[in-house]
Amino acid sequence: MTAMAYAYDTTATATSVYDSAAIFANSKTSLCPLATCTLTQSDCTTALVAPFDTLLSIEANTPWTIKVSQTLVSGYPDVTVCYSCTNKDSITNSNEQTLTNQVTLR
Repeated sequence: MTAMAYAYDTTATATSVYDSAAIFANSKTSLCPLATCTLTQSDCTTALVAPFDTLLSIEANTPWTIKVSQTLVSGYPDVTVCYSCTNKDSITNSNEQTLTNQVTLR
C-alpha cells in the first residue's frame, strides 16, 4: 500500500484513505463477500483510544473504507491500526473467516 499524508483541512472531516480491496486480495468476492470490518489498535483486540477513536473511522458497509479526519490542527503521529474483516460463504452463509492486516496511517 502506498503511504498517504494529509494536510490540516477543517473541511475534510472524513477523507477516504483505504478500502478493503487495497488491504486484502479477495478473488472470490461474490462467493465469499466481506460481511463486517472493524478498526482496532494494532493488537487486533483493543478498541481505538483518543485521539484516534475520533480521528479514524470505517464505513459501515462495503467497501469498508477507512476514513481519517484532517481537522486536528497539531496533526498526529503515525499510527498502526488493525483492519479486520470477516467474510462468509454466500451460498451456505457459513464458514466464517476473519482476516486481519496492520495498516499504518501517516
